[in-house]
Amino acid sequence: MAETDGVDLQDMKPRQAGPASREEKVRAARRKFLRQALAASSAIAVSQLLPSSLLSAAAQAPPPTKCPANLPAALTRIGEISRNGNKLQAVIRVVNGNRNVPSSATAGQPLMLRFYKGYNPANTAQAWPTDNVTACGPGPTLRCEVGDDVQITFLNQVNVNDFPGTLATGDYGTANGCDQRSKTGKDATGKTTTNKNWYPANDEFPNCLHASSAANIHFHGTHVTPSTTGDNVLVNIWPNTNVSDRDVQETFRQIFHDCDTGHTPQKWEDLPLAWRLYQERLMQEYDATAPYEGPGKNPTGHGLPEFLRLWPQDALAIQQGVWPQYYVGSYPYCFKIPRYEGPHHGVRMGQAPGTHWYHSHKHGSTANNMFNGLSGALIIEDNHQTGYDGALNTYYGRNAQGRPNLEQVVMVFQQITDTPNLLSARGGSPPILVNGQFTPTLSMRPGQVQLWRMINATVSKFITAEWQPCVAGDAVPQFRQTAQDGVQYSRGNYTKLNKGATQPLASMAPANRVDLLVQAPNKVGVHVLQIPGVPGSGGNQPRPPVPILFINVSGDALPMDFIPADKFPEIPDFLDNIDPKTIRLRREVTYGWDFGTNAPGRKPNGDPPQYYIDGKKFEDQVINQVMLLDTAEEWTIYNKTIEIAHPFHIHVNPFQIVELYDPSNFYGLGTGVIGPDVLGPDFVWWDTFGIPPGVPGTNGKPDPNGKEVVPGYFKFRTRFVDFTGQYVQHCHILAHEDRGMMQLLEVVTNKTILKHH
Repeated sequence: MAETDGVDLQDMKPRQAGPASREEKVRAARRKFLRQALAASSAIAVSQLLPSSLLSAAAQAPPPTKCPANLPAALTRIGEISRNGNKLQAVIRVVNGNRNVPSSATAGQPLMLRFYKGYNPANTAQAWPTDNVTACGPGPTLRCEVGDDVQITFLNQVNVNDFPGTLATGDYGTANGCDQRSKTGKDATGKTTTNKNWYPANDEFPNCLHASSAANIHFHGTHVTPSTTGDNVLVNIWPNTNVSDRDVQETFRQIFHDCDTGHTPQKWEDLPLAWRLYQERLMQEYDATAPYEGPGKNPTGHGLPEFLRLWPQDALAIQQGVWPQYYVGSYPYCFKIPRYEGPHHGVRMGQAPGTHWYHSHKHGSTANNMFNGLSGALIIEDNHQTGYDGALNTYYGRNAQGRPNLEQVVMVFQQITDTPNLLSARGGSPPILVNGQFTPTLSMRPGQVQLWRMINATVSKFITAEWQPCVAGDAVPQFRQTAQDGVQYSRGNYTKLNKGATQPLASMAPANRVDLLVQAPNKVGVHVLQIPGVPGSGGNQPRPPVPILFINVSGDALPMDFIPADKFPEIPDFLDNIDPKTIRLRREVTYGWDFGTNAPGRKPNGDPPQYYIDGKKFEDQVINQVMLLDTAEEWTIYNKTIEIAHPFHIHVNPFQIVELYDPSNFYGLGTGVIGPDVLGPDFVWWDTFGIPPGVPGTNGKPDPNGKEVVPGYFKFRTRFVDFTGQYVQHCHILAHEDRGMMQLLEVVTNKTILKHH
């Protein structure tokens, strides 16, 4: 990323100037990884895999955060849209306006941001945000149950005139289609210079920051169809401020009814004729009137050249029986959250109940939209007596009003800024916000246990958090982790992986989720959840701890305990370990860059590194991996970049990590393979995991003076079951994904109507 404008394209700071040797740099990098445990991806990964001596070393940091005399405002509870019967119905709009973002860099300066607004059409009292003027933060929390139908009316009502610095193929698009940014600085003689190609530099369309007013929704963590009206990240909904929910209400009601009755649309002709004609008209109007200043422009400056028009591309897809990609103003999302009924009934996996989330996933604009705050929590429950939520609520019971005694707290961690829109030159990394607030206060009663659902919805921030009491010597809150990435632990892991685990509380790569049972101390007092400080070394100034959240323990005692292992919900059968005998195919995938064994930073000419998967950028209209439906595979994911733990994410199906190689000491493990006997026998399910970085080496072995890269890697097993269709795997440092670190995948059917006899 650019150091001066906050658009951090690498998510790592450039190398420090000085005479340090390569070996010293490698040692310093390793110390940094050990201290911060970046991308260890869960409290388990740190507390269970690091030796106790290293944990002690990792805890040595500057003095704890000084607690304020007056605690900050109470943590905002994000408004929820809940199910109606067996349906989750919502209207979700992307709109924009000036919002107050709580940070020292922007205090008193409202920023022009895009954000989600939503409500329940069956219960309009369920609406979020309630503040139509200033509030920033995530969209409404969506809460449903396994087996429910999801019906979302999605509207893109962004006013593109408010975002002139981000370009689409229309709307003042230019020759290369990428956002553009100049940088003014001084050369060695002190002369002022202007680099008119600071961005896109060497980025090329479509793998660059662009078109951030286009949007869609990715339902991250869901095991649903990736096609048509499901978790389809290949559709792009262009903005139109004139399209409202009333305009599509009747046609979407018909679409949702068809989904209810098992007739989810499979092709364009399955959609209501009225909406098809409406979309065709809106796209043709856009093609004919969009402002355009690039090659082939009309004398009026309006109207797109033929090769950029939306409707001809859709018409070609429809002609070939392919689901079209482009829409204007509105889109219907409808799909069923699958419930597993047994090995011979329905789906083979089913949806894991847990903490999931949703966010915009339009290629080229994912980072920009996420920096604006376009994300929100998606909670999928299983309230059967033996289900994840049902078993917890059965153990903890309900109060006189019938509400669960186990209070839930949803926390969405974000970094919100307008800088990636290339509208301003504000420097610095945006602070971590919790539910749109800077260091809010959460209240607990002495002895109380709460269920925390934590979501790392930042663009690129690896979050490692630890407790500190405001009064030295006070006991800090205790915790037990119950789920990772929306998939509950087995009873064995709930017992094994939580022994003595009190610090760090959580370590989450971007996109990770962690469910925790948190117990307040019996003594009243204040505690801070913070990112650890970093001691000064090698000429660098120490960095103080960064507070995230204050915990105020006060009031009457509420004695509770952690649910014992024999009462903890049993993991569903479909989440059993994947038998290695069932593996059909083994693949290797390599995440890399064009920067050799250098540490992250811009190249000498100012260009950012280019990031690749298997040596290539994301390729339009090219499928990179093809899998056979209802089979299991084993993938080895290599990382040939230095110091960057790219968070690997794959859609639709979670995976089990069975092997890990860490040449960089990123996990505090030294060199060598950590095999199934350590990570198993009950493997944890993930959908995002930071790939251990590579190190300089010689002949395949780590060597600080080596000229090659020895990659880190992890190996996982997964099942490609229940759903065919196209989707993606990518780096969840989203500026990397937007700039090309993504592959298109397809699951193909294992059935045919043909016979051979």
